[in-house]
Amino acid sequence: YLDQGEYRKAEEWYGRALEIAPDAAAQHGLGTALMRQKKYDPAGECLQKAKEAFHGAGDLSGEASSLSSLAAIDMLKSDNEAAAEKLQTIVEIMKSLGDVQGEAAALQEMARLNLNKSDYDAARPLLVRSLELLEGAGDRMGAAFAIFNLASLDLEKGDFQSAGAEYAKALPLFKEMGDRAGEAAILHSLGMIHSQAGEKEKAMESFRAALQINQELADRPAEAGAFFQLGALAVQQDKLQEGLRMMALAAIVLRSIKSDDVKNVEPLVERLASQLSLSQEQFMVMVQEVLQSYA
Repeated sequence: YLDQGEYRKAEEWYGRALEIAPDAAAQHGLGTALMRQKKYDPAGECLQKAKEAFHGAGDLSGEASSLSSLAAIDMLKSDNEAAAEKLQTIVEIMKSLGDVQGEAAALQEMARLNLNKSDYDAARPLLVRSLELLEGAGDRMGAAFAIFNLASLDLEKGDFQSAGAEYAKALPLFKEMGDRAGEAAILHSLGMIHSQAGEKEKAMESFRAALQINQELADRPAEAGAFFQLGALAVQQDKLQEGLRMMALAAIVLRSIKSDDVKNVEPLVERLASQLSLSQEQFMVMVQEVLQSYA
């Protein structure tokens, strides 16, 4: 039932199983079913019982699984300190089991906690260690995501040179995996980095490549983001007509998906139209042309 998303039925099934006999796996299953229904307090009680039962039986994998779910509940409650303690315990368990991927995953979750409070200095070594483990294990897929996370951290803290090198390293790995959404996200980030460096042509090339993939995937928010960045670059190059069209396309896409971001883009479109001294009639003609070209 859990795998099918029928959490209420799963709760009933595990509850009946526990009435028959205590069982760590059933206790864990009940806790998971309750957590998926956002019943976090009773879920935590069940998962804690499961964790203790797994520990008593010497089942380290089961204990780590329960701790992972308990940490997730802590994060949902914004109790990051409690979550960090559980994740550190998971790291130690995974080390003892020789589970490199499990250790790396826990380290990345610990890094995410630090990123949530913008503590980049604490997060970065955790991500670096995670990457070292995954590369050492020959896990190319896991390493690709670790590099992506590391690049995203460096981009967020303003280290564009490191971020660019890391995204460039991750890009062929995502292509190899066939992860088109990840590939588009990297291309978009590379566009931001090139733009920041004043490399306008390289930035436009990256954003256009990201746009093409986003349109293939029908990822409308990402598509709008690419249109917006292309418009911003055009404006920076004094190509106001092209910038206006790109910005208008971004607004049209955002409005089609009822995104609140349209409120930030439409005033820019109107301001550009004013700079170009377009009359209301000329503006509406331009909008109709853009709509027809997008359709």
